[in-house]
Amino acid sequence: MEKATHRLLRPLLLAAVTLLVTATFAEPPAPAKPPERLSAETFAAGAFIGDPKLSPAGDRVIAKLSVDGELLLGIKDFRDPTGKIIALPFESFDVRWYRWASNNRVLIGLGRNGGRFYSTRLFLYDLAKRTGRSLGPKRQGIVGDDVLFVADDGSYLLLAMAKNTNSFPGVIRVDLDSESAEMVEIVNPQQWIYDWYADANGIVRLGLGYAGLRRTKVVYRNSATEKFKEVARVKWDDSDGEIDTIRIPTSTEKGYVVTNTRTGRFGVYEFDWKTLEIGAAVFEHPTVDVDDFQLSEDGKSIAGVFFTDDRQRVKWFSPEAEGLQKEIDLQFPDRSNWVSSSSKDRLKHLVWSGAADNPGAFYYYDRPSRVMTRIAAQFPALENRTLAPMKAITYRARDGLEVPGYLTLPPGRPAKGLPLVLLPHGGPHARDEWGYDAYVQFLANRGYAVLQPNFRGSSGYGRDHLAKGYGQWGLQMQDDLSDGVRWLVAEGTVDPKRVCIMGSSYGGYAAMMGAITTPDLYRCAISFAGVSDVNGWLKAHRGDVLPKRYKRWRQKVQGEVEVDLKAVSPLYRASEVAVPLLLVHGTDDQNVPFNQAELMAAALKKANRNYQFVPMKGVGHGFDKAVDQAIYLKAVEEFLATYNPADLTPTGVQPEPTVASGPVPDYSLYSAVNPENSK
Repeated sequence: MEKATHRLLRPLLLAAVTLLVTATFAEPPAPAKPPERLSAETFAAGAFIGDPKLSPAGDRVIAKLSVDGELLLGIKDFRDPTGKIIALPFESFDVRWYRWASNNRVLIGLGRNGGRFYSTRLFLYDLAKRTGRSLGPKRQGIVGDDVLFVADDGSYLLLAMAKNTNSFPGVIRVDLDSESAEMVEIVNPQQWIYDWYADANGIVRLGLGYAGLRRTKVVYRNSATEKFKEVARVKWDDSDGEIDTIRIPTSTEKGYVVTNTRTGRFGVYEFDWKTLEIGAAVFEHPTVDVDDFQLSEDGKSIAGVFFTDDRQRVKWFSPEAEGLQKEIDLQFPDRSNWVSSSSKDRLKHLVWSGAADNPGAFYYYDRPSRVMTRIAAQFPALENRTLAPMKAITYRARDGLEVPGYLTLPPGRPAKGLPLVLLPHGGPHARDEWGYDAYVQFLANRGYAVLQPNFRGSSGYGRDHLAKGYGQWGLQMQDDLSDGVRWLVAEGTVDPKRVCIMGSSYGGYAAMMGAITTPDLYRCAISFAGVSDVNGWLKAHRGDVLPKRYKRWRQKVQGEVEVDLKAVSPLYRASEVAVPLLLVHGTDDQNVPFNQAELMAAALKKANRNYQFVPMKGVGHGFDKAVDQAIYLKAVEEFLATYNPADLTPTGVQPEPTVASGPVPDYSLYSAVNPENSK
C-alpha cells in the first residue's frame, strides 16, 4: 500500500485546467428566456470543485476536482503566472480529508477497503520537493489518520494510532521536518481507551474508553506533566440526553460540549471535565438543534455556533468574524454565504456563496482591499440556467404536530393545480435543508412541484420530534407524508390526481408503503435502495450508518409497544401495491442489501402487480459515478412521463398508462443494468 501510494502521489501538471484563476469575474447575468429542459447528465454531474482550503499564507489553495470524470486533488499557486495546477490522483484510494500542515506541506488522510477492514493512512505531500510520503510506522492498526494536533509552524504533529489490529491506540509525535519522520511515543496505549483528544496547545488531555455495556470510561489530565486519572464512568442513555461534540480549550479544566440533556435540543454548554458536570449554556436555539461550534484561534473561547432552522445559519461571538460575515453578506444578499477557509493572518479568505436556485461558486476575498475574486462555479453547466426557488413551509399533521419542510415550484408555471412529486428524505434520522438539490431541480425542470417534509422521526428539531417517530415506520411517519399532500391539495397548489411519491433509502421504503397504504393519493411510486423487509434489514445490517448523536435509533424502530414489523414491511404486502412502482437498487449496496429489492420484485411478480425493476450493477447505497446517476434520472423521467406526466392532454385530461407490469423490457436504456438480476 505504501509503495503504490508513493507512485500515486507523483504530481501531474494540468496546464489545460483553468478553474482556479486570479482574474476577477462578474456575476453571470440572470437569464431572460424561459426555462429550457436540461439533460439528466447536467443534473447528475458531480461538483467540479469542492472543499477548497487556503494555505496559511493565503497564496495557494487545495481542492477536490472533477476532471473528465476523475476525482483528484488539485493545488493551485496564485503566484504562478502559467496557471498550472498540481493534480494528485489517488485511483483506488478514498480521499477522506486534507489540510495544510504549513505553506509548503499538505496532510492527506486516505482510506481503502482491504478486504476484512477499511483501513486509513496518513500521507504528506511536499510542494517544494514535489514528493509525497507516508507518515507513521509501517506496521499499525486499522485507523492511521487520526491527527490530534499540528504545530503552527508545521514542524510536527500528534497522531493517535494502534500498533496492530488487536491493540488500543496511543499517541505519537511525528517529526515532519525529518526525512525519517521520527516518531516519539508521548502517550502510552491504555487498556480500553479508544479515543484521545488534545487541546489547542498540543497537550493530550482526555481519553474515552469502554467500561462495560453502554458505559464510557473517561480519563483526564490538566497538563502534560500529570498522569491520566479515571474521572468517571458514564452510562449514556437516549432518554437522559447525549453528548455529541466535545472540544477542550487551552489551559483550563473547563471545556465545551454539544448536548441535548437540558432541553431535549442540542445546544452548546460549558463542561467540567473533572466533575463531568454540564455548566452554563453558551447557546440554545428555541426550536432546532445546534449542528456544531467553532473555537477561537487561541482555543480559549467559542468563536461561533452553527445551526439550521429554515436554512443553515451561524451565530458569531467573535466581533471580527461577525464583521467579516456582514461584509460578505452585503456583497451577496439573499444567499447562503460561508467562509470556508482563511489565511493564518485572517486577511484572505475563501468564500462559498449559493442558494437553492444557485448551485454556488467559490470566491477569493482580500479583506484589506475589499476585492472579491471569483474562482470557480461548483456546477459550471448550470450557470445562466433558470432553476427553481425553494421556500420553507410548515403544515399541521392530523394529530396537530407541526411538520416543517420545503416546497419547490416549477418555474414558468402558475402555482395552481400542479403535478407533484412527494420526496421524503432518507435516514430517517436526517432532515432536508434549504439549498441546491439535484433531484429537486431535475424534477422542477420537468414541470413538477416538489414537497420535502421533515416528518416525525427526522433529526434537527430536538429529541421530541425525533422520538415521535419511534415505532412509527409505515404508520404516523407515513401519515405525515399523506397530510403534506392533502395540505397542498387544499391550498389549490397541487392537482390531487397528479401526485407521485419518490425516495431513496428510507424515502424509498416510504414510497413503497405509500403505494400500499394510500394508493388513492398517488398515481405512481419510485423507490431507490428502499427497505422492503424491515426486520430482515435490521438483522442483516452490516454498517452503522447512524449519526453519533442518535446511535440507539435502530433499537427504536419497533417502538416501546412492539410493532408487527411484517405489517409495516412492503415485502409482505406486495399484493396490496395498487399503483405502478419503479424499483431501483444497486447490486453493491452494503446499507440496504440488494436482496431486499430482489425479494420485493419477486413478490410483485407473483402478485401480478404493475412494477418495473432496474438493478444497477456496481452501484452502492448512492451514486459514486455521474453516469450511473444519469441512468437513474432517465429511468425516473421515463416512468413519470408514462404514469404521471407533467403536462395534461389538450383536453385537460391526464392520460391513462398502458404499460404492462414486470421488469423493464428494454435494457438498452440502462447501460449499467445487469438484466440477469431481474429474471
